[in-house]
Amino acid sequence: MKVIFGVVGVCVVAFFVFAFVLSRTPENQAFAAAQDSVRERLVDPSSAQFDGLRLVSSEDGKFVCGYVNSKNRMGGYAGRIPFVYGVDSYFSYVISDRKDAFIAGEKNVKPCFPSIDVPANAAEADRRF
Repeated sequence: MKVIFGVVGVCVVAFFVFAFVLSRTPENQAFAAAQDSVRERLVDPSSAQFDGLRLVSSEDGKFVCGYVNSKNRMGGYAGRIPFVYGVDSYFSYVISDRKDAFIAGEKNVKPCFPSIDVPANAAEADRRF
């Protein structure tokens, strides 16, 4: 009986060690840092729901891309909004309109969201998507 409890105990410990090691992969660390950075930019950080997270590499660096949905000032969810987080720069961009895309810049947006039209200048950025 003691042997069975010993084997079960070792298996449980091994499971938790394995789960901890997997959670500390560079990809998971980048995802966690991206989520923290994006939350800092939201009206209601605790309401943030993330999906579609992926790690993208380009000649300009590594980026975490995905979508965030969170509550706005009215208390309702705003809908899925794309975001980009620069793994090397530790800076995130939430892209809700053309002005945000312009501020983020083409080198930060295009690796993640090639279909987003990044305006070339501030005058173009004032137009709607």
